[in-house]
Amino acid sequence: MAPSILAFVIMYIRRFILVIRCDDWLIIWVGLEVNIISFILIIFRRIDVMKRERTIRYFFIQGLGSAIFIGIFYLGGEETSIIIPVIIMYKMGGAPFYFWFPSVCERVSWGVCLVLITIQKVIPLILLRMVTGSLVWVLGVLRIVVGGVGSLNQMKMKRLLAFSSIHHVGLVVLSLKILEKIWVVYIFMYIFIILCVVERIKTYEIEAIGGIFKRRVDWVFIIRILRIAGMPPLMGFFLKWMVFYWLIREGVVVLTIIVVLSVLIFYVYLRILYDLIVGGKGEIRYANFKGAMKNWEVIRVLGVILGPLCIYVMN
Repeated sequence: MAPSILAFVIMYIRRFILVIRCDDWLIIWVGLEVNIISFILIIFRRIDVMKRERTIRYFFIQGLGSAIFIGIFYLGGEETSIIIPVIIMYKMGGAPFYFWFPSVCERVSWGVCLVLITIQKVIPLILLRMVTGSLVWVLGVLRIVVGGVGSLNQMKMKRLLAFSSIHHVGLVVLSLKILEKIWVVYIFMYIFIILCVVERIKTYEIEAIGGIFKRRVDWVFIIRILRIAGMPPLMGFFLKWMVFYWLIREGVVVLTIIVVLSVLIFYVYLRILYDLIVGGKGEIRYANFKGAMKNWEVIRVLGVILGPLCIYVMN
């Protein structure tokens, strides 16, 4: 094992134990900074000089989030409980501060991308568990919306998996308030599913969606893609169904929004594999969406979806 990867594993395990057993937010903040440094070591090892701009961007984004994170504790006040979930979402690359996450995933290697969309989410989720509330629910639904809408028209596999990660972690965030065992099972099963997908993508050396049609992929690859899409009766579907089952007790509005956006994610993946399965020409077209999702369109869609949710939470 390379020294940088070994250092990251050791530091991550120690930081994981530190977050679970420590009650001091200052010590938790120190653990977060140590993890950032160890993760940057992996990025610098895996990318060339021309692409290190993404590493510098990642460093400044995480540094800004950490500065705000520790600053609010010195300022104190009632706003602390409101700002903490927002800062954690910012550091995770979640909505509404998701803009940096897909671009960083696109420029790093598959191994680093896998760590960024899976393992790096676990400890921030533990911190969100400590401050769970109505705002966390709104941010979780916003992640699901951004993940579903953002996955449309993505031609790069890393960007598509990044938006898919935003969507799935949004479901995990919603399950934080329901039952502790659900979100733990979901996140670790999701790590297993995405690991199988990335392993197959690396085997076929697929960088863009169009590359799928240039390889003679087998049914194992197709099933793994459908698994992460959530097609029944595969594992990805049962993970979502588990969250749906418990969310129906919280209200129909939230459940309806999540189901609609989960179907949208499923459509995106199914559209990729459709021509591959039926033996078509391999042309990905989004006639109903291409050119339609302008900035004002996205704002309108988010308003229509989040409007009923905000009314529901306030009531």
